[in-house]
Amino acid sequence: MISSIFKQKSSNVLQIKDHVIRYIAAKSPTISSIKGYDEYLLPKGIIERGKIVDRPAFNEIMTDCVKKWQLKYKEVKFFVPDSSLFFRKLTIPSNIPDDDVRGYLNFEIGSNIHLPFEDAYFDFQFLTTDEENEGADKEILFFATPEPLIREYQEILEKLKLRPIVADVSSLCIHQLYSTLQGYDPEEHYLFVEWDLTSINLSIFQNHLPVFMRHIPLTMGEEDWEVEVEEDKHILICKNEERILMEMTDQLSEIERVMNFYKYSLQQGEKEITTIVLVGDHPMLSTIKERMSIYGTKLNLLTEKDLGLNSQRPDVSTGFVVPLSLCLKEVSK
Repeated sequence: MISSIFKQKSSNVLQIKDHVIRYIAAKSPTISSIKGYDEYLLPKGIIERGKIVDRPAFNEIMTDCVKKWQLKYKEVKFFVPDSSLFFRKLTIPSNIPDDDVRGYLNFEIGSNIHLPFEDAYFDFQFLTTDEENEGADKEILFFATPEPLIREYQEILEKLKLRPIVADVSSLCIHQLYSTLQGYDPEEHYLFVEWDLTSINLSIFQNHLPVFMRHIPLTMGEEDWEVEVEEDKHILICKNEERILMEMTDQLSEIERVMNFYKYSLQQGEKEITTIVLVGDHPMLSTIKERMSIYGTKLNLLTEKDLGLNSQRPDVSTGFVVPLSLCLKEVSK
């Protein structure tokens, strides 16, 4: 949604998270056209909750990555940091012309639209047309993220001679990828769970529209994991399984609370989550899936095998599913 900031196309994607930088590129938005992919595991303390806290170190790492991945002078897409995303369903007066909605929102931010940050990049999507409204107020989906945060990422990439053209939302890309791969039933209520090493992103979609989003940070210590490299592939080995499993139990309880909130508060007990889609780079995703089976809900773990990557690119890990979802996403002009 935030992609309207830049409005172009690119086949090079950077996923920058607290613990990793991933790169993937394709000549066209198809799996068969993938031409490059790699990742760099970040030391703790470089990025925290999406914010760059050690800029000199990040600059040095990005300089090496850009050189290694041959990204200089190329267009790139990247993700809005999940922890910074603000999402709401808003109502706009019917007398505001569609072309004036952005100006109206600009005026309302800070007065009637309260954000947890001051300066914002924002985007929106109409839920209904003027013909459907028939004089009633317009409904929109509103997305916002701190402007200084996005500007910092943009400036760093531009100083490295990259051309950032799209900043998108991971949950929207994952939803579109799943819909393309598995089909989409508008009557179902989907919970997408992106479970990574340092965070969990929850998003609920119904009839192709997001109705709920939440970011849950996780605690990861160097005492919990160690890295092994096999044929240029990074493998995380759990060193503190007891603590990881305890945190997993707590977060599974939180996910269940979100499902109950959706059913009883947002749907008044009439509708509930019917399908859960699990993605991410957590090394224990199979264990997470097994434990999520207690919900009694249809559950899909979206991996590189579902994309056919295991036969074409045997060294691509499940963690590349999310950046690939943006790489395959065509941006409308």
